[in-house]
Formats: sequence, C-alpha cells, structure tokens
Amino acid sequence: MVGLEAHASKPTGTYSGGNRRKLSLAVAMIGNPGLLFLDEPTTGVDPGARRTESETVLEPGSTLLLYTDGLVERRDQVFDVGVERLADELVAVRDRPLEAACDELIDRMLPEGTEDDVALVAVRLRGIAHAPCRRPLSRGRR
Repeated sequence: MVGLEAHASKPTGTYSGGNRRKLSLAVAMIGNPGLLFLDEPTTGVDPGARRTESETVLEPGSTLLLYTDGLVERRDQVFDVGVERLADELVAVRDRPLEAACDELIDRMLPEGTEDDVALVAVRLRGIAHAPCRRPLSRGRR
C-alpha cells in the first residue's frame, strides 16, 4: 500500500526517514479508521516515488476537508490538542449543510482576534454509488 514491501524483512530501526514516515502512515491506516488526520504525511518521502498513500475510495456522503495549519495550531498549545479539538468539532458539525458546517467549524476553532490566515476547502460526495477508480487520479500531474 505504501511501498514498503521490499523492506519487510528489515528491522524498522534501519529504515530511512522517508520509509519511517511511510510505515507511520501504514500503521495509522490499520483497521480502516473512520477519521484520519494527516499532517504533511509525505514530508521526507522520496519526491520521485509514486504517491499511493494519498489515493483512497471515499464512500458516498463522505466529506473531504483540506485546511491550513492555522486552523489547529496555536502558539500556546501542543499541536495534538488542536487536532483533537478539530476532531471533536467535526463531530459536532457533521450533519449540517456543508457551507454552514465550514462556517461553524471556523467560528468554533478560531479564537477572537486571530491574526493567522486560514484556508478551508471541503467537498461532500453526493450519495451516488460509483465504481472505484481503476487508475491513480494524479497520474502525470503533480
């Protein structure tokens, strides 16, 4: 899935930084979690390598949320606290219409007087079933 097959017999302590990131990603995906936060999952990974870790099939009704770090990072708190808070807030707004959910999420996450720019992009897949894509969507485009 993440391209570590050739290294399966090696002790993980001998992995390069990029392969450690791939292993970390693979471990995070065990059990097909319903919610998975990825913070720059390909940092340190070979830039020429095919990026299969960012390919997945989303179920109808799924929402894909892309955001800049200003949504979860604060100078006065540990990063994990911001990510955990985002997960809690996503649960609270998940049944709202997408635009309203995004507006409320930003209102809930950003303290008054925040000077950091935040970008948030959300896409909710319609409830129409479709066949999984047989080829990577990113082929030939980076």
